[in-house]
Amino acid sequence: MISSIKICNFKSIIESKAKLPLFGAIVGLNAAGKSNLIYSIEIARSLMRGANLSQSTAKYGSVNEELFNLRDVTQKKPFSFEFELDVESGFKYIFGISISLKKNQNALSSLIVDQEFLKKNINGNEIVVYNRYSDGTVKIPNESIPSTISAEEDVLFINLYKTPDTEKVKQIFQKTRIVSSDINMLRTPALFMKGSDVARADHISNLIGRLMKDPNLYSQFVKIIKKMMPNLSEFREIKIDDETVKNKEFMVLMQEITLQGELSTRSFSEGDLRTIAIIATGLDMSEDASFFIEEIENGMHAGRAEKLVEYLDTFSKVKNIQIMFTTHSPLIINDMKPQDVLFVSKNGHGTTFELLGDSEDVTTIKLLLKEGGNLTDYLSAKLHKH
Repeated sequence: MISSIKICNFKSIIESKAKLPLFGAIVGLNAAGKSNLIYSIEIARSLMRGANLSQSTAKYGSVNEELFNLRDVTQKKPFSFEFELDVESGFKYIFGISISLKKNQNALSSLIVDQEFLKKNINGNEIVVYNRYSDGTVKIPNESIPSTISAEEDVLFINLYKTPDTEKVKQIFQKTRIVSSDINMLRTPALFMKGSDVARADHISNLIGRLMKDPNLYSQFVKIIKKMMPNLSEFREIKIDDETVKNKEFMVLMQEITLQGELSTRSFSEGDLRTIAIIATGLDMSEDASFFIEEIENGMHAGRAEKLVEYLDTFSKVKNIQIMFTTHSPLIINDMKPQDVLFVSKNGHGTTFELLGDSEDVTTIKLLLKEGGNLTDYLSAKLHKH
């Protein structure tokens, strides 16, 4: 799972490192940079799944220049991500990538990989797996000459260099799941079961379809959803046989107790769709994976959002899954422990990340909580200072 991310020169972030707990909330004012943290993970995950830079960054800016921190008006400095990935006690990987702008003769820009590296740390001893440099060469320790394996300038070398170490790192990112604040993907009623775009694997129909193949997991899913959505009667999978379609498609329809007939995902509210998607994803995940959720309470009644967080906390503990979510809900924040809250703020030095449990104010926070105060009181006072 992802234990920390250092981000430089990306959007609102000039340079800051975020330590990520096993279960936690990402909090801060609007436009502080909370989503940019999740975007960095999404971009890395997409690249690890084999996409190029253009495909992986397309939805984060109308032009490539928007991806860079605008304090660097020349865009000559690359933006970079450095991930610490915990594997087991005393063993972690460090994967880093920096990305630059390249302009052609017509002054049109494209993104290229400037540098890329993978290291592993075993009980404090750091071992380099490979280094990729800005001139395209790759150095692999214990090899007397640079690697003959070369990657296109807009894709990752790690996808071509197959070793036990690189495969483990790719698996960590490929197992990472994200539910964004964009509801449009959830509303698509039918998707290809095989051979479709990789991003569609997290679509609600695919999620429920996979759970249906495991009677125990599906039973848990239905039980939880019926508690949170009492009007829901059942889910039903419909396979679409069409000889003009290369791969079989399917859709999941839902029935409500108060209505006759069935509803596709396009007819459900945002809150219901997000509830279903988040619970289904949590149950579908394998151990030691990471799950990130944007604006967890979007479209939901406060009581349902709180209950949803309780279920996620249970999933995290039982399955050892890392689960983090952005939120503005005082009720949710006040139920969290200081060591599980990542505070995001922005000032003249850009976006910064601070785990409250590591804050210099941790003694003040503990005293406030002991005297009957709450984290929202502390954060409100801290934001007022900012």
